[in-house]
Amino acid sequence: MKQLVIGEYVITTPIKDILYELKAVCNGTKLKEIRPKGVNIQVTCPFHADGKESNPSCGIYVGDKSAEYGTFNCFTCGKHGSFVYFVALCLENTIEYAEKWLIAHYGVRNTEIDTRLNDLDFTLPSKNQTEYLDESILDKFQSYHPYMDTRKLSKAVCNKFKVKYDPVSESLVFPVWELNGKLWMLTRRSVKNKTFIIDKEKEKPVYLMNYILERNLDEVTVCESQINALTLWGWGVPAVATFGCNITSKQIDVFNHSGLRHVYMAYDGDRAGKKGIAKFLRNIRPGIMVDIICLPPGRDVNDLTEEEFNSLPIMSSSEWLSQKG
Repeated sequence: MKQLVIGEYVITTPIKDILYELKAVCNGTKLKEIRPKGVNIQVTCPFHADGKESNPSCGIYVGDKSAEYGTFNCFTCGKHGSFVYFVALCLENTIEYAEKWLIAHYGVRNTEIDTRLNDLDFTLPSKNQTEYLDESILDKFQSYHPYMDTRKLSKAVCNKFKVKYDPVSESLVFPVWELNGKLWMLTRRSVKNKTFIIDKEKEKPVYLMNYILERNLDEVTVCESQINALTLWGWGVPAVATFGCNITSKQIDVFNHSGLRHVYMAYDGDRAGKKGIAKFLRNIRPGIMVDIICLPPGRDVNDLTEEEFNSLPIMSSSEWLSQKG
């Protein structure tokens, strides 16, 4: 049986199966077609035509003895190389990142899948990676505003996660850190209305995941908004937020590399929230147990009291999927 080898890891999953996973991760923007071509595989090239060519022109060699297993060659643009390079093109990232992605999803070492963050030394690659903020920027903001109380944000929680108030923009300011603990960006929530401001030029990390990893926690509740996550922390529930329910493939990678063993999904009780949960379940790695906290239609965590939240029904992922179907 042919296998890919990356350092100390062996990838035993068939390349065809990996291609379908890549297609899902890319949300259909790459690998529009995947089909057998003799003993090999023919796909639409992820490099030219922005991955949207009409006919597949890229060959991936999985059975041809004259070529190394997994190598690819596009007969239209001439792009060629290893399968790791092909994965990097699909993910629009570096070869190093592609190696870590393959290892995290399919790597086997000493007959066991190794997905601990420390073992992989995984850091979420981001555009403008070096443009971190100096935390001294937070010193110019105020430490408290009455709006915090109206949103169930206790002083203890705001101090813990350095949530501030900016009198100039009349908004709450939320520091957002990368996995390495460096300040990545500031988001804002107007105290006058529900306007939420986020830097659209920067990739969204998983809010407060750095805090979860620093403490080596193996259980977390996942929310859509930062305020929802902070509300849960005020109730003693470790939580993170994904800045909405349209979770990105890189955010899912963070969960897959995190060492978490149990995740509770607490997305909003609406159609978009259910769609986000379904996407999370499709892409989370085996070995992470996922349960769904069933929020009432049209309500989120911050709309509830602590007692109401604690009394919500919880479904296993399999039960939730069967009911959804």
